[in-house]
Amino acid sequence: MTKITFLGTGSARVTDRYNTCFIVEQEDHSLLVDCGGGHEILRQFKENDINIEKIDAIFISHSHADHLLGFPFLFREMILSKKKMKILCSQQVRKIVQELVAFDLGEKAKAHLHLLLFQEIDIEQKYLHYEFFPVEERQYGFILHANQKISFTGDCPVTVHTINRIKRCDMLIQEAFCSESGKIKMTGHHSTIEEAIKIFRKVKAKKMIIIHSMEELQQFSSDRIKIAQDGEVIWY
Repeated sequence: MTKITFLGTGSARVTDRYNTCFIVEQEDHSLLVDCGGGHEILRQFKENDINIEKIDAIFISHSHADHLLGFPFLFREMILSKKKMKILCSQQVRKIVQELVAFDLGEKAKAHLHLLLFQEIDIEQKYLHYEFFPVEERQYGFILHANQKISFTGDCPVTVHTINRIKRCDMLIQEAFCSESGKIKMTGHHSTIEEAIKIFRKVKAKKMIIIHSMEELQQFSSDRIKIAQDGEVIWY
């Protein structure tokens, strides 16, 4: 079975939840998906009984602050534990990560960059049972081919190209910033929950998990649609 722990489910401007990041665990491997936007990643690790030693790889979907700025704090943990880490990201994100940790730690960062084992997914798009693909120009999602097909489409609207990839997946992890009838107005390049549900039905997925939201969307929950909360664990 696959265990998914949602450390954060909020978009960039939320204050009552952490920014979107989650851990996908299988029997012999664990992948951290994104890092959220700051030092609170360490509290999320503590509250969910996770430490850096339990993580085998980190996938950074794109370079927005709410997905990336937790990384320097994790890098500090890697240094303390001498933990080597596979980093799955685009060439652009790799450059930003290296600049970010250098800005944070200076010469100390240079001395420990050997801990970061980069795989540039715009060149080499497969890692174990994961297949990475672009969902827009600067953002990547993935399909996990395990006992089930689990798809993650990032935090932008799903394109026709992406739809063809994720058809008939068992679980779709998708963003929804707000609802069409809610008080929160759309900002940035995101989707409404209504748009996400249309995609869910179009690709004929068995189940959908909604993350990266700005407002409360629990009214859209059903036996097949789950609005994830921080700290929630889902087995599939």
